[in-house]
Amino acid sequence: MNFKHLYLFFILSLFASAYNIEGIVWNDLNKDWKQDTLEPLYPNAKVELYNGSGIKINETTTNNNGQFQFQNFPETEYLVKVVSPTGAIIVTSPSIELWLDENRTDINFGLFKTIVPKDFIIYEDAEDLSISRWSKSSEGNVSNILDITTASHVINFNSADLYSNPYTLNLNNQKNFNLSWDMKTTEGFIIDILVNTTQGERFLRYDDTITIGKDGVDTLLLGLGYTPTNGQWNTIVRDLEKDLKTIEPSNQLLSIQSFIIRANAKIDNIELFSSPLKLYENAEDGLTERWSIYSGDNTATVSNNIDTSINSKIISLQGNSYAHQYIIGGDYTGEANAWNDKKNTNIQWSMKNGDGFIISLVINTQLGVRYINYFDGSRTYSTINGDTLVYGLGSDASNNKWHIYIRNIKDDLLKLEPTNKLLSIEGLIVTGSIKIDDLELFHILHPTQNKSGISLTFDDTTINSWFNSRTIFNKYQAKGTFFVSHFYSLDTEQINKLKILESDGSEIGCHTHNHKGVSQDFHNDVNRITEYIQEQIKVPYDLMKAAGFNPVSFAYPYGEHQKDYDVAVRAYFPYIRLTFDDFQNDLSTQAAIYHNSNNKYITLAGAGIDKDFNNSITEITKALIQARRTGNVITFYAHDITNDLNKHYNILPQMLEEVIENASNLGLKFYTYKEAYQIGNKN
Repeated sequence: MNFKHLYLFFILSLFASAYNIEGIVWNDLNKDWKQDTLEPLYPNAKVELYNGSGIKINETTTNNNGQFQFQNFPETEYLVKVVSPTGAIIVTSPSIELWLDENRTDINFGLFKTIVPKDFIIYEDAEDLSISRWSKSSEGNVSNILDITTASHVINFNSADLYSNPYTLNLNNQKNFNLSWDMKTTEGFIIDILVNTTQGERFLRYDDTITIGKDGVDTLLLGLGYTPTNGQWNTIVRDLEKDLKTIEPSNQLLSIQSFIIRANAKIDNIELFSSPLKLYENAEDGLTERWSIYSGDNTATVSNNIDTSINSKIISLQGNSYAHQYIIGGDYTGEANAWNDKKNTNIQWSMKNGDGFIISLVINTQLGVRYINYFDGSRTYSTINGDTLVYGLGSDASNNKWHIYIRNIKDDLLKLEPTNKLLSIEGLIVTGSIKIDDLELFHILHPTQNKSGISLTFDDTTINSWFNSRTIFNKYQAKGTFFVSHFYSLDTEQINKLKILESDGSEIGCHTHNHKGVSQDFHNDVNRITEYIQEQIKVPYDLMKAAGFNPVSFAYPYGEHQKDYDVAVRAYFPYIRLTFDDFQNDLSTQAAIYHNSNNKYITLAGAGIDKDFNNSITEITKALIQARRTGNVITFYAHDITNDLNKHYNILPQMLEEVIENASNLGLKFYTYKEAYQIGNKN
């Protein structure tokens, strides 16, 4: 499939010696395909004339009254196109066939003049090989070079006295108050962001210290620490308004003036954006202007509604199923509303559909424009046909329920075209009637900037099914933690399987001797702690050590614990996991299953993802997204991994793979339980 409806087409058959082709171009303000009384004509619009073989033979522009004319053309077939001007979209029919035996004066085109607000503005990505945007002192050196690590052009700063030679990039922005940039250096640095505030000019200073405070009246110190000087590429993201108020709570940001750097460093992808998230559509502003009807008749609608089932505003695209298409962004590089997003490689969106769809992502690649089509076919389906790459999202994608989808665009391209390279993401075309929300592009942060992750844990003694799931874990370079009970009952083959899982990077932990509960079996009796330790802790600990394991993590059966028991257990297993009952609440809102490097804790809790816990893949994915957005680690637990629908406490292999795949596409790091526990709780 090749979506190249960049123009409107009129097929004209002329059967006379010479005829004229005339028409108008007007601004269809209400997008109803009719020129209403108050709708103005569109001057200086480019109109082209092609012969039946598709060869352009003439072109003109509309006059001040929006009129155009091609005079005295002989009998044959013709094709008339109006080129979409910058800041406008075409809203009338994409094609009309007609027979012509007289002059035609009704070849009219309706445009809608609008430029989607640029929520994301890239001020420097170096890809034009220029350094002209930068001003510098006489002693400073600035160059545009190719960085081998990122395979991208970057700006390189170098001078003998790095702190005395500022380099300045003008920003002049009164709307987008979130800033990000990529940087690589091994030395100290100072980055000043000059801003206008209600209390005068301020310099927001980011450097390689940990100082937070003020230097004089106008310089606010916002140290980033030493990580950015580790010689690796680091992505820095700052909410400038929040940073201002951290030090001057009563002040207010008015505009961003310039980016000033003093450093021997490489810089790339300096960008201001309006939302802390790279949301291209979340519908919360109540608008529909980012969308337009791409093809089909005028019965299709684009509306912004509240969906009570998810308590959120959404975009509703409704028409005659596959007969209508809708677009956000652009359908080719350089088009007025194209995203031209060169930084992000991943996409996520929420969607509801009941009768089939195609989501076509328009990307620019080294080998030309490509369309990655996602549809309601088998999740294992993928194919390539010319410039179109096709992937199935699962047959349940059109079951009229809300789903969240996360794709690694770069991987989807390379899987079917291994020699190609993603250059930019331009837009998205929807075929079919859907409801859509939370459309977001993002990229995976460098590991030094990204601590968010997932800890997958499994309880009991289903060694064989765990082992059989190695292919899923290894496919995504994932790892888990397997808490084993009844270790005394394992045979040599099962122990060897656990050792192979451990060699894959997973962790083997303890789940007591024979699954006795602190509450159910020991009644939380502090006088029985010694008995519990000797029977349920020391015995399996010694057996596991004798078998060649070094267990340090422990999961209580049923999640039952008591603080005095915790102290005694930690003498053997310092890293303790509990279970968390979400009581059918949204997992993404449950703070107990998240933690980060700022937290202190004795135990951590995991949410159950067995089918018995009724947490859908959509709900689990929302919780994963929350982990990425907040920089947290989320902990889950399950038991058996099997397709047996009659079995209790098991997760289906397909469900497990979807969880792991979504976590991977979100850029979440896979932690063993020991690794996850050690992130915080340093003291």
